Amino acid sequence: MDTHNSVFELLKHRNTTDWHVYMWLFVGMLLFFVLLYLGYKWRLRSQQRHNRERGFKILERLGTEKGLSFEDEVKLANMAEATKLKNPGLLLDSVAVFDKAVATWMRQAMMLPWLKMEDEVAWLKKIRKQIDFRYLPENVAPTTTRELPRGGKIFAVVSFEERLQLLISTVLGLDDLSLYLSPFRQADNELVRLRSRHDLWCFFWSSKGGEYRFESQILKVYTVSEPLLLVAHGDYLHHDLDHSMFTCEVDIDVKVVVASAGQFDVVPPDTKVFENESLLKTIPIHINALSSMWFRFDFVEGVGKEDLVRIRADGLATEFLSGEMGQVIRSGGRGIFCRFLNFSEEKRAQLLHFLMDGISVETFQDRLRQKPR
Repeated sequence: MDTHNSVFELLKHRNTTDWHVYMWLFVGMLLFFVLLYLGYKWRLRSQQRHNRERGFKILERLGTEKGLSFEDEVKLANMAEATKLKNPGLLLDSVAVFDKAVATWMRQAMMLPWLKMEDEVAWLKKIRKQIDFRYLPENVAPTTTRELPRGGKIFAVVSFEERLQLLISTVLGLDDLSLYLSPFRQADNELVRLRSRHDLWCFFWSSKGGEYRFESQILKVYTVSEPLLLVAHGDYLHHDLDHSMFTCEVDIDVKVVVASAGQFDVVPPDTKVFENESLLKTIPIHINALSSMWFRFDFVEGVGKEDLVRIRADGLATEFLSGEMGQVIRSGGRGIFCRFLNFSEEKRAQLLHFLMDGISVETFQDRLRQKPR
């Protein structure tokens, strides 16, 4: 007991810990975590450097396999460096990566004198031909306008006398500088003359992604021989599969032929089911909303998700909808939504001209400001 008492006495009279001790403990712990962080960053940088060196070796190997010259390989390596690709080897392994790198490269090339810029475009054209990187596969949605096929339609919307006008053009060709478009025309096929540096909001449709829009500008107008427009590429595409810029409320009564998905082994059923009339039924519907990609009608009995419908329109104004097919994608809110199937460019142009009369300039501008969901 006496021993315990002596210990208690010592503890009772011990000196308090100096604040310097706490400060040095804090500094030591802080230095420990700083060293850990610096070690992590050094290891990360080393790994990134190793991956980039490996990527450049893969780029060199792919370039050799595709028959590129040493000068072309060096220039492609410079492109990968300038565009800060994390894995340079993907430059010759993916069309999408190559297009994104070219987009950044061309923004720098466009600051050069015109002749030097054309040399860059010619070099890229040669490279694309050698590595067969012109278009994405048909089953892949586009990521830039550099992947648009020739002959496709480009639509532009302009404001004229407080009304919206839809203009239509055709893709005649393209390179990495611009799209080569035919002159824009109105619905009555009247030619519209636009000047260089005219800003545009352009639209196109893809069977794999629906409606796309991009901001562009007319770079140059050629009037010698046949008129031709050089329009800047859209390197960023605004896209929302379920929402369209061209949407308005309508009041249309039509009949639809319904092929119920529940009667078939394959869901959704193939469009050939409309050839077997014994499995079809015809019902009247009221379309309350229409867009470039879908239409919505009031709730009716006997129509469910994945069903196919074919429109029978008798009205003169909506005659272009007759025979068009759609697939029920969902029901809710104000009705049943159907997405158009196998819509031709000609029919889409007729539909867009019909929709433009129901969309005000203010509404369209508000939709342009909204970000895709």
